Amino acid sequence: MPMKNSTKLVKVLLTNILIAISVSVVASYLGVSSAGLPSKAFVPALLFTTLMNIGLSYVISFFVGWFIPSERLGFSFARACGSKPSDGLKFGLLLNLVVNTIYVVVNVLT
Repeated sequence: MPMKNSTKLVKVLLTNILIAISVSVVASYLGVSSAGLPSKAFVPALLFTTLMNIGLSYVISFFVGWFIPSERLGFSFARACGSKPSDGLKFGLLLNLVVNTIYVVVNVLT
């Protein structure tokens, strides 16, 4: 049974918060640490770029979650690997491998 648009909207909005934060923190750290800033300027630059990137990453992740069926692809991948939902952690790791790869690749490319 397909998900209602209102349910999908809430789900996408809530699940993308942690994805946006984690992608932004890692990307900002890599960017700021490779800039060669003095240690006194490192933390302010990291905080500024992280906060700026979280908003951008959240918007990008929203569109990825809305238009790309990453969960369906992850579910299919996990099933193709011989796992089933009752396998618990193994199934979840295989599913999230695909889902998170899609989100990260799209965020990095934009």
